[in-house]
Amino acid sequence: MRYLSLVSVVSVLILAGGGCTQNIAERAVNKVIENKIESETGHDADVDINDGSIKFTDESGATGEFGGNVKLGSDFPSDVPMPDGINIMGVASSPEATWVTYTSNQSVTELGAWYEVKLLADGFTKQGYFSTGASSSWAFKKGGVGISIVATDTDDTDVTQVMVTRSED
Repeated sequence: MRYLSLVSVVSVLILAGGGCTQNIAERAVNKVIENKIESETGHDADVDINDGSIKFTDESGATGEFGGNVKLGSDFPSDVPMPDGINIMGVASSPEATWVTYTSNQSVTELGAWYEVKLLADGFTKQGYFSTGASSSWAFKKGGVGISIVATDTDDTDVTQVMVTRSED
């Protein structure tokens, strides 16, 4: 749960710092993010800002990349389906879980239905669904693997923000 909070905090810091490319500003942002990661996790962290993205690693094995030019790595879990046409905002992993955040032009309802079809076809069972206001969440499980999806409509009616979490028991 600590890493989920950390993923959220780093995402906000990146969005707030938006296109800072000056060396002094980058070093200051690096230090702020490193300090936040270290205070949240209790582990030393290294942060690198490059080409509009921020990468971090810490001594516990947690890694992440947020901002521009983020891609899913070859080690991203193959049992987590990802829809076409998305804009990946961040990917993080720890020894306990993997997270990806992205935006999509599909609605919350469309994305939820898409995930249901894909995950049920892959042998997952639906564990729960919850909706409030502009946000909905789904939980699926197969064996010791859990996948949860939280999708939120933004003020821009054409964009949905999504966070997918994969964890193992």
